[in-house]
Amino acid sequence: MYFGETAREDVIQTDEGELFWIAESELMNREYTKMFTAMLEHYLERDKNDSTVYIGAKDEGNGGFIMRWLPL
Repeated sequence: MYFGETAREDVIQTDEGELFWIAESELMNREYTKMFTAMLEHYLERDKNDSTVYIGAKDEGNGGFIMRWLPL
């Protein structure tokens, strides 16, 4: 999963599978794994001017799924 902005709408084909754009307003209307959902929530909650690169660490302690985000 990649996040970014571009003026182009065409997508190149790859051996990794089908690439396609999803409008930001439609992102949470799809079914994802817990990890992808956490990544999307983090991305959508960030300040749009934040250019920091983050890494996430999954923690399933205490019976729950938690992502901890740290700036790289």
